[in-house]
Amino acid sequence: MARRILQCRDLPRLREGLEAGAEWRKALDVAEQSFVEAAFSAPVVGLRAPLVAGSSFFVRWGSGYRKASNTLASLVRTELPGDAPQRVALVDELLNVASLQKRWDSDMEFCIQSLGEYWRGERTDFGRLLTITLWCERVAAGASDCSVDAALRLAQSPEDLARQYRSLSEQAPLARRAVDDVLNILDIEPEAFSKQETGSSELDDIAYRVERMAQSTDRYVNWAQLSRHHSKLVKAGLPDLALKMRTLALDGAAAATELRYARSERLWKAAIGASPAL
Repeated sequence: MARRILQCRDLPRLREGLEAGAEWRKALDVAEQSFVEAAFSAPVVGLRAPLVAGSSFFVRWGSGYRKASNTLASLVRTELPGDAPQRVALVDELLNVASLQKRWDSDMEFCIQSLGEYWRGERTDFGRLLTITLWCERVAAGASDCSVDAALRLAQSPEDLARQYRSLSEQAPLARRAVDDVLNILDIEPEAFSKQETGSSELDDIAYRVERMAQSTDRYVNWAQLSRHHSKLVKAGLPDLALKMRTLALDGAAAATELRYARSERLWKAAIGASPAL
């Protein structure tokens, strides 16, 4: 079942459909204690208005209220409650079940394609499928190089999963220190990885970027210098200017002009701070 769900092209959409189905099933299970089976296919929308009007004593003597009450009485398992608001609540419960069914029914074709033999219409085990789909979403959001077979094997062997987790937890600090040593030797600023610190960068991203650097060693000196200048601009309180220069939103001349304006503004503020009379 999990293998089939992991092949779904849109897991969030499938999850939403199953959530709607699970909510419908829960409401239906509760409603079945009060209503006969025919109630869930009966047209009950028209019963609500005359029953709501029945809150008036005089209206309850009318044929509309009595007819709606008789129809509702044929749909419930026990005797109708005496007052109109409780009868309206029964109709609202049926309407809610119908509304919830319409939610998952509207995307039924997609669910059929995604679940195949595991889709059984109203008899579908929505709760179980939803639990598996939530797990599949977490797997899909994890390591991109984890195959479906590997994920399923680990799911079937929690002991192996726990052992691998402990092993990775023990090795992670060593690997992180080794990466930091390499970055320190290369004198790479953390900002090069679009993170505040290398500890929050993905190892795959670090490895990819270092590999690109190795393939472009002739440009490394200039790149390292630009990276340090970028860091200086950020630390000087000019992150917007640094970002515009990095993304090429500003060319050299425009950046120089903006930097002069920024310097002038800072000097002016400093002068005002030193001499309020200005």
